[in-house]
Order: sequence, then structure tokens, then C-alpha cells
Amino acid sequence: MQFSSDLGDGLSATVQLMSEGINDFEVEARWAYLSYELSDQHTLIAGKLVNPLFYQSEYEKVGYVHNFARLPKSVYFGFDFATIEGAAINSNFQLGEIDLATKVLYGSWRGEIFQAAVNDYFEFGLNDMVSLSFELSQN
Repeated sequence: MQFSSDLGDGLSATVQLMSEGINDFEVEARWAYLSYELSDQHTLIAGKLVNPLFYQSEYEKVGYVHNFARLPKSVYFGFDFATIEGAAINSNFQLGEIDLATKVLYGSWRGEIFQAAVNDYFEFGLNDMVSLSFELSQN
């Protein structure tokens, strides 16, 4: 379930609650962040965000995004650090007939990673993560 609320004056809040069978259907807040629209082109976001690994998007598991497609497991494996805590700035530009969407993200992740060699989990963290992504589209 995903909830969004317009708090007024360019500020909004988003929370996504997720439950999967692989985790015994335990509900977790996958995303929880505040967004502030700086201008028509730029939005500042802070909180628990999706980490855009490969082309893993902010709507990967929402609704029927992939419909009947079968995605490569090596790309969409479900990394433990698929969400990070930090801040991002999303920007949109028009270059003639081409649209450019960019995202610059900074944050960290702390959690448990499964180590197959010993068949157990261990604490792990990633700090100072930087992610840059862009998307060009036309029509």
C-alpha cells in the first residue's frame, strides 16, 4: 500500500508499506519520505528512499508495472540495500523535443546481509552512497 499526502506549499509526504511471502508477510515501511517542490523543475526529497540500482524504479512493485514481463534475475534480484536513508534532488529539463529527467541521491544503509558460507546473517553498512541517474525520452 502506498499513501501520499499533499501538505501544502509544495510539501508532500509518501509512505509505502510492503509485505512479501519471502519475509513471512511481515509488513515494513519500504519508503517513507518528504518531498519539497523547489520549482517546476526541481524537487528535494529526504527520508527512506528507493536506491535506483540498475533501472530499479520507484514504482517497481506497485500495481501492474511489469505486467507479464519476466525480468532478468541478475538485475532485479532484490538487493538488501534497495532502499537507503538520505536525500535526493529530482530535476526535469526540456532539451528541444527531448525530455531529460535526472536524480542525484546521497545516503547510507545499515542492515543485515545473508552470508551463504556460514548460513547466517551479519550486520553490514554502506555509508556515503552516491547515485546519479538520468533518463532521456521523446514523445
